[in-house]
Amino acid sequence: MPYSAGEKFLHFDDDELWTIKDTTQLRDYTDLHYVAIHEIGHVLGLDHSSDQNSIMAPYYQDPLDKFGNYQDPKLGEDDIKKIQELYGEFNMHKIL
Repeated sequence: MPYSAGEKFLHFDDDELWTIKDTTQLRDYTDLHYVAIHEIGHVLGLDHSSDQNSIMAPYYQDPLDKFGNYQDPKLGEDDIKKIQELYGEFNMHKIL
């Protein structure tokens, strides 16, 4: 049975300086794409992870590599395992 804890909302504080995948601003701004994926994880029922490679790690991870290139956020093995524990494994036949 899917996780359910009543209504959930995403709120992005307008006091934060947000940007989306803009490598010219990311040193001073927070990447909305990364934070949105993390917060959607909470809405789906995921807690913070102790795995530093997890999108659900309890701290913001800079999406720029050491050369200043944007790295799209990716779900880690821990993220996938925990969401499957809540919702089951993906099954294309159930969708079709």
